[in-house]
Amino acid sequence: MMPIDGTKIVLATNTDIEFYALFCFDKIDLIVRKIRIKQLKIHKNCHSDTISCLDFLKDNLFASGSSNGAIYIWQADAMQKIMELKPFEESDLCDTFTKSDFFSVCGIKEFDSRYYIIASGLSLCVYDNESEKFIFKIMNSHNGSKITNLLTLENNLLVTGAENGSIRIWKFEENLDQKSILNVNLRLVGECLGQSSSISILKTMSKKEIISAGYDNIVIIWRDSVAADKDRKKEITKILSMIKN
Repeated sequence: MMPIDGTKIVLATNTDIEFYALFCFDKIDLIVRKIRIKQLKIHKNCHSDTISCLDFLKDNLFASGSSNGAIYIWQADAMQKIMELKPFEESDLCDTFTKSDFFSVCGIKEFDSRYYIIASGLSLCVYDNESEKFIFKIMNSHNGSKITNLLTLENNLLVTGAENGSIRIWKFEENLDQKSILNVNLRLVGECLGQSSSISILKTMSKKEIISAGYDNIVIIWRDSVAADKDRKKEITKILSMIKN
């Protein structure tokens, strides 16, 4: 389930996408005591397999992805499907990979108001809305383990969690080549190892902390050690200056 502008909710039920209007009653001091919903529209069997993710994008757009790798972009106001994305065609495959390696879409994130970052099966890929093309792909992002979570952070960072319990941090980069052609890259900048099972939850706690949980019933808080060291040095400098004064 996903809210849209506080007036609608979008619900994925198996292979269907359902739209509902949201009405709030008895609202006192931002506390809502009663909520009613009205069904607006149902798209029956719009996916041919179980819907595995719903992600809000921008400008009343959202994305749905399914367990068989299908990805659709929707217009929330019109309640209509407007685009289908196909990250992996038969030409992308080789003896090393099969089509099922890229099934199970787990995340579709809007990035920098221009790109979509898609995590599906083993892969991470970047779709450019301006050129309407996929411009970058990592076919095997977690060494043969399928991605289970995709998270975007500040400073052009992405975080992925996988079935093998690994968490990887990626830096989104743009650069112009010698012919002034824009190229993008997802550069691996860090890895967090601590879970012994598939990552089930990956969320931000603050600008410098993320939390992960797995089916091993272990919850881990990960902190940006570089940022923490900078904060610690600032605090020490502040304390020392107060002592001197």
